[in-house]
Order: sequence, then C-alpha cells, then structure tokens
Amino acid sequence: MSGLVSVRSLVVLECTSEGVHKRINQNAGGDRTGRVDDSIDMISRKLEIFKARTAPLIEYYSKRDADIIKIKITEASTPENSYEAFISAYAGLPF
Repeated sequence: MSGLVSVRSLVVLECTSEGVHKRINQNAGGDRTGRVDDSIDMISRKLEIFKARTAPLIEYYSKRDADIIKIKITEASTPENSYEAFISAYAGLPF
C-alpha cells in the first residue's frame, strides 16, 4: 500500500519521564481523575512501550527526509504555548 500517503513532516512531543510523571500527578490536562492506570509502575511501562514503538518511526521518517518537528513538553506546558512552539517550528521549515 505504498504511495497512499506522503509524510513530509512529523511532530514529536518530547517530555522526560520525570515531566510525564509530574504532569500526571498535577492532572495537567484535567482528565486524569479516577484513572486506575496512573501508578508509577504503569506509567513507566507505558513510557517504555511508547519509546519502543515511536523511536523506530521517527528514525524511519527521518531517513526519508521528513521534517521532524520536536516540541519540548514540560510539567508547565499548556496547550497554548505548545501550539505556539509548533507554529514557530513549522514556520521555519522550507516548503
């Protein structure tokens, strides 16, 4: 099914494990209340799975000359400032 989609850019949200834990503990998105899968062990396991599955994709598209837009996310990041960082990075890409 090659050729159906042409990926020219990839957005990667980068957050440290510590940052992820802090965001979850702070309920940064307001959607974590009552979650049973927010234990330290479960979060760590999900981060391992995420890294194992996404790192190869980032490498794959990078080797195919896709623009990799990396947005740093911290425990203090908001949707608004993350969007601004994306727009700033995207605007700097040659098209």
